[in-house]
Formats: sequence, structure tokens, C-alpha cells
Amino acid sequence: MNDYMKPQLERVKQLLMKQLTGQLTAAEERELERLVQTDSRCRRLAGRLLSPEFLSKAVLDHNKQAQAASWQSLYERMGYTGGVLGRFRRIRRWMVAAAAVLFLLLGWQVWRYQERDAAKVIYPGITQAEICWPDGQQFTYTSDMLNGKFSLASDTEAKDTVSQGFVSPDLYTRVVVPLGSEYRIGLDDGTQIHLNAGSTLTVPSNFSAHNRRINLSGEAYLEVSKDSLHPFTISTGKADIRVLGTKLNVRCYEDESQLDVVLESGRVNVRTVGQEISLPVGFKATVDADGRVNTCLADVYAETAWHQGRFVFDNRSMEKIMHELGRWYDVQASFSSDEARKVRFTFDIDRYGTFNQFLDMIRLTGEMDIRLKGNQVLISMKEHSNKHN
Repeated sequence: MNDYMKPQLERVKQLLMKQLTGQLTAAEERELERLVQTDSRCRRLAGRLLSPEFLSKAVLDHNKQAQAASWQSLYERMGYTGGVLGRFRRIRRWMVAAAAVLFLLLGWQVWRYQERDAAKVIYPGITQAEICWPDGQQFTYTSDMLNGKFSLASDTEAKDTVSQGFVSPDLYTRVVVPLGSEYRIGLDDGTQIHLNAGSTLTVPSNFSAHNRRINLSGEAYLEVSKDSLHPFTISTGKADIRVLGTKLNVRCYEDESQLDVVLESGRVNVRTVGQEISLPVGFKATVDADGRVNTCLADVYAETAWHQGRFVFDNRSMEKIMHELGRWYDVQASFSSDEARKVRFTFDIDRYGTFNQFLDMIRLTGEMDIRLKGNQVLISMKEHSNKHN
């Protein structure tokens, strides 16, 4: 691309954004019309941004409530305030504006979109868990939710023993959610747990409304039944989380160096060997590899989006995005360079869309070359990204 074209194309993006958000002045409207009419590259750029093909891939569903909250947040980070989304009169225009925000946040050349390669469709995760009961029996469950009685063994003799009150704390029910899966369970005390892909939950056989303690590895969103006399404790490899009736998200994957606890409502204490903190609502506690606990204001929507069926990435590197998506779609990514790992994106997309839809959206930026071989994803920078034409 000739260097003189870059300012004109950037200007077209700015003017289109202002037009879609109702902020374009009469003089700017004339400027945009002149650029589009007199230069073919500007015309192609505008056509690409407003095309149904781009919109269908940039905004993958019509979940207006979730999308509106997310895009409004992105507007605010960009300096746009005042309820911009409320000005859109039709869903079509709203979708265009959302796509335009994505376009400008990426800041890359959408007009160089490469048509998708023929590849097998990789579907989202499924509802599935492998549950090993205290008596050693193991089953795979694919029902929407398994409720209650995790403290009981499945054979008659063991159940009789439990009913008499003689329950060994060394026995437990183990719930394993494999990659490419999710699962929801309801415990005996009324607590609801949504387990993300690659997670393991251990429920001791003596779990009850009076003895509420579980072990977690991976990620879970919990709605803990309130009981001030009997706190609910989540044990992880890095800390114990003491809960008194609340909604929270806990992330503690073994291949990640830190534990994250995000409090949506209620009361939570996070305790390590040498430290204990009370976490305010709307904050996140992070426990590092050395056991230090730090707190900060959380983006609760983004941190819990997976539980609501969304993937939200705010200025995240491609490497971290692929690490997250890899668990859900059960794919493995490899990168040709550090540059490809570090390219950053901002997305709010449907968690239940196909992986191919995500790849199409990435290809729309014109910056990355992505190839699928089975469940292997090969990612590199496009040659033109490092050259001046």
C-alpha cells in the first residue's frame, strides 16, 4: 500500500464510526462522501465494513442485552459516553455500529479479508462430565444437570452406612469435566455450580448442609446457598475461599500460575497460609504463585461471560485467546513467531458458535494467516503485514 493512502483510509474509518454513532457533522459527511466517491480503496473499505458478510461474522448473534452491555463498555473505554447504543433505531443499524467498534478497536485492514479455507467444522463444547462415585463406580453423564446426593455412594450397602451417619471423610465423589465440555451440578445444600471445560470438582462423602466443603481445580461459577451458621468452603491448590451465600467465579487451572476469585454478590474471604482478605463485591482477588493475595476492581461481565454463554476478550493477546478457546473447542494452537502470539484483539462473541466462525472473524482483519489441520490450529502473520507495498 502506498504511504499516502494510509491517512485517507484511517480518516474513512473515523468518519464511518462517527456516522454510525450519530456524531457526524454536515462538513464531515461531505468529506466522507468525497473520499468514497473519488478513491476506489476508500470505497472498497466502506463497502467491506458495511457488508452483511462482515456483520454476520463480527456480531455472531442477536443477544441484544448482553451485546449492548459489552459494547457500551467498549465505547466507554474508547471515550464515547452518553448511551450511544440507545440511539440506534433498528437492530440492523445497531449491529453495524457494534461491528464498527470492533473494526476500530482492532485498527487493522478489514478490506484485505481472505476467503475462508475449506475445513472441517469444529463445534463448541458439549454438556458432559465423568463422575466417579465413592464406591468406585464411574459413569459419563450428558444430562443438562445432575442434582443432589453427591455425598451418597451408589450401592445399597454404602447408602445404608451413610444413613446411619458413619461416613468416611476419605471417600468422595469426583466430577471431571473434560476439554470441550461443560457441566452443571446442584449440591445437597442447594448450591448450584457451573463447571467450565478442563475442571475437576471433588465433593467429600460427608458433605452436608452442616459440613459444606468442596475441592476445585479449573474454573467454576457458583451460586452458593446462604447459611450464615455453616459457611461454604472452596479449597484449591493455592487458597481456601470461605463463602457466605454469594455468586462468584473461581478460576484455578493447574497450568496457570495464579488463582482468580471474582465476587458478583455476597461475602467472600480468601485465605492463604500467611494472609486472609475479605473481598468487596465487584472486585477480584488474585493469589500468585508465592501465595500473595492482591485485589483490584473487576470487570464482572467479562470475568463471568463464559457462564452466560459469551467469550469476552478485551485487548488480549492471540496466544491467551487461543489458550482459552482451546479448552472449549478442544483445539491446540501453534504460532510461527512471537509477533503472531502477541497480536491483540477485542471481542465479545457467542460461546456456542463454531470455532470456524471465530477464525473467519480473525481472517477479516487481514493480518493473520490461519490454517486448520484436524484440531491443530497453525497461526502466522500475513506477509503483507510486515511489508510496505
